[in-house]
Amino acid sequence: MSSFGSALHEFLPRLIEQANFDISRSACVVVPSFENLIAALIDAKAGNVQVQPVLKVLSNLDANQPEPLAVLELSEFTEAWPARSKKQMATLAVILKRFAASVVAMGGVERVQEMSAEAVKEAWIQISGLGLATVDQLLCVVGHPVLPIDRATYRILVRHGWISEDAGYEEAQDVILSAAPEDQATLAVLGDAFSKIGKRWCKASLANCLGCPLAPWLPDGGKPYGNSLDD
Repeated sequence: MSSFGSALHEFLPRLIEQANFDISRSACVVVPSFENLIAALIDAKAGNVQVQPVLKVLSNLDANQPEPLAVLELSEFTEAWPARSKKQMATLAVILKRFAASVVAMGGVERVQEMSAEAVKEAWIQISGLGLATVDQLLCVVGHPVLPIDRATYRILVRHGWISEDAGYEEAQDVILSAAPEDQATLAVLGDAFSKIGKRWCKASLANCLGCPLAPWLPDGGKPYGNSLDD
């Protein structure tokens, strides 16, 4: 079985060529701004359908400044969302306010870009409601070269034997970051590719390896096409 590093140099060009990923939609290649941070946070916690109502609220202020968001009343958010999602969005509004307050305390988006990824991550992971993957998505927005590990990426790493089934989030991430080029665009390609492969071929209940761009790198005794897998 080849290591992830040696396999990566073989399959990354193939992923880029075959999968036709729309890199422009990745959170890791947007222009760093507070508005894009908020859009990425809402997308991660509630889905893209909920982004526009909040951005509409922000548009009445200065969407690129965190200070107004940090002091907004929760009612100004909850009234912007459909009735069926008000409870969920009220919880998210609390997270948004805490996150905005953190950005203010750090000195704004430009200062966050200048800080080390480790320092920013340490601060944001303390915010209740933000997990490691969400924080990494936010770090992408401000230009730090990281790769969020979603469930699909984790499954792919385990099933190809690149990490053990009991590996934690940071161990899985280290396997990728230690081998991948340290540039945001390449990590965006890889992250988007793994997510798409996980949804189409490497599903939680079924590994449909036929036609998967990563099938040639399955280890000896790897899961064949059509076998049900337990996560």
